[in-house]
Amino acid sequence: MDALAENAPNAMTDDEKIEAMMKEAAQYAVRGMEHLIAGNPDNQEGMPSLLNDYAKLANSLEVHFLFPNLSDWERSLLGELLEARRGLHAAMKAEKNLRLPADVERHDKINAEFQTRYVNARAEVTNPNTLGKMTVLQQRILEKEFLSLPMTKKETGQPFGNKET
Repeated sequence: MDALAENAPNAMTDDEKIEAMMKEAAQYAVRGMEHLIAGNPDNQEGMPSLLNDYAKLANSLEVHFLFPNLSDWERSLLGELLEARRGLHAAMKAEKNLRLPADVERHDKINAEFQTRYVNARAEVTNPNTLGKMTVLQQRILEKEFLSLPMTKKETGQPFGNKET
């Protein structure tokens, strides 16, 4: 990742660098998943499981691309954080279309699970040991793409999980 950041034009802002890195990470994940699927043409029984795990695997590949200097354990925590953040974001979008009480109840339960996963992973990822291993650009990516949540609690109006956001 450092080679990519170093080769990027100096005129790019941090946000532009982060956006470019996130695109490259997503492309890396897609290529990795394509390679994995192409490597299993005869394993039709395993395909449903692979497809069910696609998002988790793709998140892990993105994290590996963005944070190659971290340990496997730290990257697994970042993958969990990214998955929970994306789940919360999807739940926020889905909530607008729910009408039936049973759907709302199921949604609230799933959302609560994502919130718990997010808070737990966030606490682990933001420890000084892990942060100390990251470059400045990696820390900005972490802040912008992993730690920020674009939602608020209905009751308080406060951002969930990050009061500074």
